[in-house]
Amino acid sequence: MVEKKRKTSIFAILSLIFGIATFILPFFITMMVLSAVLAVVFGIIALIEIKRTNKKGKGMAIAGMVIGILILLFVGLFATDSWYL
Repeated sequence: MVEKKRKTSIFAILSLIFGIATFILPFFITMMVLSAVLAVVFGIIALIEIKRTNKKGKGMAIAGMVIGILILLFVGLFATDSWYL
């Protein structure tokens, strides 16, 4: 019997990519925040898709979400009035 290969969720991959992109964009606060929000949103979508369709990528989705949430908390806690979004 031949097993079907499970595909990886594209949303999980996008979540991880946008999460990592937040480290590349530290001097562009607006892009960093946007990237972090997209990492969290795509991570949530990925987890829902993975649960529904049994695709791979749960770890990538969670990693992207964690990075995005940590960046958003960091920016929210340490942003001052001199930083304009």
